[in-house]
Amino acid sequence: MTKGNLLIVEDDYVVAANLQTELEEMGYRIMGMVPSGERAMEHVRTERPELVLMDIKLQGEIDGVETAVRLRKEHNIPSVFLTAYAENGILERAKGSEPYGYLVKPYEHRELRATIEMALYKAKQDRQLKLTFEKLELFRAIAEASQEAIAISKPDGSLIYINPAHERLFGRSFTESLGSNYRDCYPPKTIDILNDKVDSMLKRGHNWEGELEAVGANGRRMLLWERVDTIRDAEGRMAYVFRLMHDVT
Repeated sequence: MTKGNLLIVEDDYVVAANLQTELEEMGYRIMGMVPSGERAMEHVRTERPELVLMDIKLQGEIDGVETAVRLRKEHNIPSVFLTAYAENGILERAKGSEPYGYLVKPYEHRELRATIEMALYKAKQDRQLKLTFEKLELFRAIAEASQEAIAISKPDGSLIYINPAHERLFGRSFTESLGSNYRDCYPPKTIDILNDKVDSMLKRGHNWEGELEAVGANGRRMLLWERVDTIRDAEGRMAYVFRLMHDVT
């Protein structure tokens, strides 16, 4: 099983060929060797390496630093610099490309291995973080447009999110609601139901849905249909409680 797909950008063919052999012995798949930034940009249009190993001095009009910046900005592909140059000016420029590593030639085999492994791990984490952020933005867009009231709370009941429909239904802004207990929106009789019936079902891993009396904007008593479910962490522990509410008064 390959450990990762890499692209080598190096204008010295002998250096590039030796590097390819070394990396393949480590278990990596080399998707190509190109001598210039221009060729690298062409290559990633058809191939999607997980990481680019980049020299700074290259053939063509754009050097390795500019190529790394463009790869990150246009294709979200990270780079590791393998170069003989370590001058302060070059290092400062290289920082702007947000490299996942910077090795000065000659480097040791173990340094190369460790740098690539850490770079690939960081790239994987960044992709997962980006995907999570995109999902959160999608949820926010849907929740903000929803006509149903939505609330998310911690297991202790403190609210961490409400949507605009919830603000209208209960007459409390997001800022006013944040950190308060969701039970503040219900009369004592309903709180007893929540504590004795709903919460016990959630703790056992079940969801709940039904009708509950609540106190809305301006103290108006209303009957809500609610669906309550949990959001659990990787270990299966209850992390958040999700509530979807509709006024059926």
